[in-house]
Amino acid sequence: SLMRTDDSQPAQPVKSIPARAEVFKSRVFKSNYEAYAMGQWINATICKNEPAKNWCRQNGIGSYRNAMEEGTDTLGGFTVPTPLAATIIELIEQFGVYRQFSRNVPMTSETLRVPRLDGQLTVYYPGEGNAITPSDLTFGQVALQAIKYTQLALMSTELNEDSVISMVDLLARDMARQFAHAEDINGFLGTGTPGTPTGSGPITGIHTALQAGAKVTTAVGNAGDKWAGVTLANLLDMAARLKEYPGMMPRWYMPRYGYFYSILDLLIAAGGTDMRQIEEGGDLMLFGYPVTFTQVLAGQTAATGDLMAVLGDLDLGTYLGTNR
Repeated sequence: SLMRTDDSQPAQPVKSIPARAEVFKSRVFKSNYEAYAMGQWINATICKNEPAKNWCRQNGIGSYRNAMEEGTDTLGGFTVPTPLAATIIELIEQFGVYRQFSRNVPMTSETLRVPRLDGQLTVYYPGEGNAITPSDLTFGQVALQAIKYTQLALMSTELNEDSVISMVDLLARDMARQFAHAEDINGFLGTGTPGTPTGSGPITGIHTALQAGAKVTTAVGNAGDKWAGVTLANLLDMAARLKEYPGMMPRWYMPRYGYFYSILDLLIAAGGTDMRQIEEGGDLMLFGYPVTFTQVLAGQTAATGDLMAVLGDLDLGTYLGTNR
């Protein structure tokens, strides 16, 4: 017979799942095992299912102790396992335009101050023997404050074990998509007042933060569709307002409707676009800058005062802090 000589090492859990659960292949998690494990964790923590709790204990999934939330000493909760948290964050990065291109900074507390260059050195031309006038770099600070984003999903107290993988895929993907959409609304349109616009929180976005000289406001002739009145001259006006910085990588942000309904027509009318380019498409460019679609900007229903398009480098002009 074989005997184990080192009893100090615990047995490693066998990473297997029921054959009937393998029918559903996860399209979100790295493996079916991770998806099944996260479904069992949800079944155990939320649905209070005893077999699911036992499975999680046997496989080392999550924990069943109350963890006090930071800044709140009256509420407890479960620590979300890394595969679930990492998958949702990864999906948010895929779905969210603002998160992809803004400057992401980690936050280890509820607030973070990051430096901002406000003023630069000045060049003077003193006469011979005259004193040189000193000048200083001046710095300001951008204060980031973490705003909690939450979602609540109601589910049956009995999560069917056979469909646990497809269910957890659906939850992770939809939650990530909605979080990303909320980040885009806040990043581009946030006014600092919750609910204005609809779906936003107490966050100041680009539309509110832009100084007057950085905006192009055009009174277009078509009252029913503002994109119908956009001209190439309007877009050139935006490009002309860009300040030049070394390493700057601007891009256009606009709704799909605005590009295909208005801008593409303008480019075709200007000439130089043949049928092959129209049919095959390719990377979308405008005046040498790439075009990225975001559906939170005003499209077919654009009204006076709405933000219809943005041109700039979000990595140089914006911060997005992430705390847990």
